[in-house]
Amino acid sequence: MKLWLAIILTIIIILALLFLPEELIEPISSAIVIISTVWVYVDAKKIKASEYKSIFGLKSGAAAFFMFILWPITFPGYLGLRYKIKHGIAVKKAI
Repeated sequence: MKLWLAIILTIIIILALLFLPEELIEPISSAIVIISTVWVYVDAKKIKASEYKSIFGLKSGAAAFFMFILWPITFPGYLGLRYKIKHGIAVKKAI
């Protein structure tokens, strides 16, 4: 997903949470963060995100940690990096 689309998706998710009943906001937002954190951990390993130049090109454990702590920033950033890797436009780190 292109970065700008990932940012819009993140904003939509956050805004949608605001329209939920108050007692559902915390459990649903926690579930979203936890599920996306696990997905990023598995996906970052699979696509070898740590091999690419990017602030989000971290080892899978570090990527998952930052996803859990700073979800609104790292979720769209990771989706943007994933898009670049999948489409062959991401730059690999020098070995």
